[in-house]
Amino acid sequence: MRFSNITGYTSIKRALIKMVLSKEIPHGLLFLGEEGYEHYSLARALVAFLNCKNPKEDDSCGQCASCRKIDKLIHPDLHLIFPITSSHKTVEKPKCKDFLPQWREFLQKNPYPFLMEWLSFIDAENKQGNISREESRDIIYSMSFKAYEAEYKVQILWHPELLNPTAGNALLKLLEEPPEKTVFIWVTESTDSMLPTLVSRLHIVKFPPLTQEESNGFLLKEGVVDLEKRQRLVLLSDGNPGRALSFLEENKNDQFVFFRDWLRAGYAKNFKKIFELTDDFAKMGREFQKSTLLYGMKIIRESFLATAGVPQLSRVGGEEQNFAEKFSVYISYNKLEKFTQLLETAAFHIERNAHPKILFTDVSLCFMEILGKKS
Repeated sequence: MRFSNITGYTSIKRALIKMVLSKEIPHGLLFLGEEGYEHYSLARALVAFLNCKNPKEDDSCGQCASCRKIDKLIHPDLHLIFPITSSHKTVEKPKCKDFLPQWREFLQKNPYPFLMEWLSFIDAENKQGNISREESRDIIYSMSFKAYEAEYKVQILWHPELLNPTAGNALLKLLEEPPEKTVFIWVTESTDSMLPTLVSRLHIVKFPPLTQEESNGFLLKEGVVDLEKRQRLVLLSDGNPGRALSFLEENKNDQFVFFRDWLRAGYAKNFKKIFELTDDFAKMGREFQKSTLLYGMKIIRESFLATAGVPQLSRVGGEEQNFAEKFSVYISYNKLEKFTQLLETAAFHIERNAHPKILFTDVSLCFMEILGKKS
């Protein structure tokens, strides 16, 4: 992975390159951005640049032994930590090293990882992933030594908010007084659940969503040449490249048709159709369930823009625009607010493993109630 492989984030890449070249790289970095962003990929690119044997002015060479090992995630001075569960086929109390082969395979297929997809990949069986107290002991031990063959020893820790509290406290001193030429890169989507004392010891780098132009370029690079399809994916993904790729893989699920039929069934109080759609919703992957709900928020927004008489702000076209304009007669500001809150809350519960059939049925009944009101 190289900086040139990553779309956008020009200012972030420039700042990191400057840090490396001036030998002023912080010992602790916290890459903060939504799941599916390119912050994990950028962490890998930074590690490659730090330890490249033949670096260019603004990137790693991608060819030396160090770059090749880091790209394959097999470098002895690259330590990978990520949430796991207590279930393992052969190990009683597993640690990250026991899941490394699966993690490498997962990242090869999913360079923009989502936690739910990873837990599904290792057959977590609805168990919550975490980083255990025993793992923290391994981290302290392994990161206390000097680098084996590279200039820098680097740890990439994914989802530090899932550190066991005891594990987090155990790592405080290591972050406070790290060995020379040791770098910690932690990648998260939120600091809310992290220990404030850990956050205060890390240099935070915030990742924004890609612009529409950058998203368009990313999809072109991924081989999406059809302009209409690309525009639709740009709208759906909302600047999130990982989500855009998920839509590509699951394009057999037409979100527009699904959401359109859902709204129509709700307005008509067609319970038979609602239950059919509930079954379809339950068959989707969790990330796609969440994105379907968020997509619905966009369609509701487009309908409100038509109601408010500002269609020039619309970001959709074709069938979606026609439906949004027709549906606009049912949308007021009060209903927009209620729809948005309902769908946001549902997406939140999907992230936390809510039962999809129960959730979708409940949201459908709430839809009917909102649509049935006069204002």
